[in-house]
Amino acid sequence: MRTISKGSLTRKMERWLLGMVMMIIAYLIEKVVLRSIKRSGKFSARNNSAS
Repeated sequence: MRTISKGSLTRKMERWLLGMVMMIIAYLIEKVVLRSIKRSGKFSARNNSAS
């Protein structure tokens, strides 16, 4: 039989860890997207000035 406090503590730690991992992944995806937008903006600005 499981004790409620142990299961609750384990579940809290698991959710906290999962939240941290998801936050890191979201941060990295945001960085990649922003870098891509910056590069795309510079590239299109060069094309517009050249034509």
